[in-house]
Amino acid sequence: MSAVASAFGLSDGSLDQSAQLVEHLRDKQLLLLLDNAEHLTESCGELVALILTTSPGVRILLTSRHILGVRGEQILPVPPLEVPELGEPAEVRRQPVVQLFADRAAAVVPNFVVDAGNAELVVRICRTLDGIPLAIEAVVVWLRILTPQELLRRLDRTFQLLNRGNRSAPTRQQTLYATIDWSYTLCSADERLLWERLSIFTGEFDLAAVAALYEGEPVETHELIDLLARLVDKSVITSRIGRPAARFTLLGTLRQFGQLKLGATGDERRIRRRHAAHYRALATRAAHDWLSGGQQERVYQRLTAEHDNLCAAMLFGLEGEDPAAGLELAVSMTYFWLGCGALGEARRWLDLALASNPEPSRDRAHGLWANGHAAVIMGQFEAGIRLARAAEGWAREHGDEPTLAHALLVLGTATLQQGAFEQAQGYCDEALSRFEAVGELTFLGLTLATRSMVATFRGEFQHALAFTEQARDVCARHGERWAGSYAHYSAALLAWIQGGHEVALREVDAGLRIARTLNDLLAAGMLLDLRAWVEESAGRPEPAAELLGVSHAVWPLIGRSSEFGGPPWGSRHEACELQLRKELGDQAFELAFERGVRIAAGLPDAVAHVLGETAAAEVTTAEVVQLSKREREVAELVAGGLSNRDIAKNLGITPRTAETHVNNVLGKLGFSSRARLAAWVTQQRQ
Repeated sequence: MSAVASAFGLSDGSLDQSAQLVEHLRDKQLLLLLDNAEHLTESCGELVALILTTSPGVRILLTSRHILGVRGEQILPVPPLEVPELGEPAEVRRQPVVQLFADRAAAVVPNFVVDAGNAELVVRICRTLDGIPLAIEAVVVWLRILTPQELLRRLDRTFQLLNRGNRSAPTRQQTLYATIDWSYTLCSADERLLWERLSIFTGEFDLAAVAALYEGEPVETHELIDLLARLVDKSVITSRIGRPAARFTLLGTLRQFGQLKLGATGDERRIRRRHAAHYRALATRAAHDWLSGGQQERVYQRLTAEHDNLCAAMLFGLEGEDPAAGLELAVSMTYFWLGCGALGEARRWLDLALASNPEPSRDRAHGLWANGHAAVIMGQFEAGIRLARAAEGWAREHGDEPTLAHALLVLGTATLQQGAFEQAQGYCDEALSRFEAVGELTFLGLTLATRSMVATFRGEFQHALAFTEQARDVCARHGERWAGSYAHYSAALLAWIQGGHEVALREVDAGLRIARTLNDLLAAGMLLDLRAWVEESAGRPEPAAELLGVSHAVWPLIGRSSEFGGPPWGSRHEACELQLRKELGDQAFELAFERGVRIAAGLPDAVAHVLGETAAAEVTTAEVVQLSKREREVAELVAGGLSNRDIAKNLGITPRTAETHVNNVLGKLGFSSRARLAAWVTQQRQ
């Protein structure tokens, strides 16, 4: 109060300061700025409430890491600077966070510039520092003795590099550590304890995960909600309303600070054990739900959201005191890895889990067949067969029917891809009987679809149709989606080989819609390849060539080359490409192929383009919008698969101008992606 009164020159001792201030401001029209008020929240709150109720012409702008909680308060969060994705150095240099880094760096290292040689390092440094200006200003001083690469390597010990700052600022703001420590001291004991424990999390977390950190302690859920709300109010954590629950995040620098404090308490391992137990239980439930039918999309979304913490919990077990718990968690993750495009991750984690648990067990056998399954899908047949054989041996010795069925399916899949159809048939038939006996319907459906492919490649079309229909029936009864996409594939493959192009396309498209919802890159790649073959057979060479480009961009995402399998698939892929080159010519083929590669920036966009999907609202908007001549040119170039830089070169404009044109076109038409725009342009040509 006294500081504000003094700023207005009020010093009449006959009245108290609040009365003087009210009288002075009553009829004024002005903006009052109160800066860095977090350490005076209560007194500032009283002052603001008084002024707002007695001085209607006064507006107050207050900066603070804590909200006041007074009537009329409008909260405007000030986030850190946005850190760009890696890109062209010229684009990177235009980003405010990079400009700040370059400006502060040039002040301590004359002639420092962000260029092609260091742009990636600068972006990574800024991302590690969460885009916080004070943190960036603190670390650039080290560029006098460290290269950007050396600086980045040392940022895992952030606070060792953040102990320098602006000596002209208040003590609590001179360094990032001092600023964070000041916020920490302003928290209550319960708030500080929660901050320390939240530092265990990597990435986002929810209320249930927070409650797990207090397992066995007399803390009620409503108390935790109140503590979380107070830390949100004090800008220690951020929150967002997610599905099905609110999600919270602790900035990396605040997390590191919390870890320092937690480590000093001697309680870190106990809290990490609770964290690991929570995520192990979450993964166990997810595995059950995956096999229960009808919940696989929800499992994909949940485990994707919790991915970072699941990995942290696995690592804590596998490299710590409880490798068996780490293996248990890894085993529960296998369905997610196999079904949701994370095959390389599956191989890495299962290799570590198996190495950390050399003693035979059911979980180890599960890890063996799952690792083998991932290896086979990635084309690593020798490793996959070896792992599956090990699982098979353990299962036969211990009479474990589910494990044996899985091992046999892996062997059947491997031999099918190698073109050994008779062996594949034997493995699949035995796997079918065992999956049916134990009632594991998800993999029964998958095995039936695989058995149908074996029959199709052997020319046994009636048998292939019967197996496909059985797969459909199992999936329909079970509400099974993941295996259902492979049933669609087996039906499409059979229809295509028999000349039923339209039936094949319908089945492919149905499978693609499922693969997209689960991010199943294997199913997507197989279906995209098959769609290309169908289009070529139906006499549509240009769409076929484009589709080969789309699938070519998908396969490396799971660690494979541009075609799936050995002789059964590879020979057909090669024949399709040769025929397309013959029909289109090499140059036209390459143009269409490269257009497909560019379209496949992400699986959802790629599938949307292939299916020609345009939401009804988008169609309505696009029908009435008129594009300028230049915008039509830009739209055509986007449909041709050109990047912003390529568009700029083609039209003789700057990349930034090209980007502006593209965004304007997308905005006018109401489209959310370049793939949607490309599909619309194609429709307009017809």
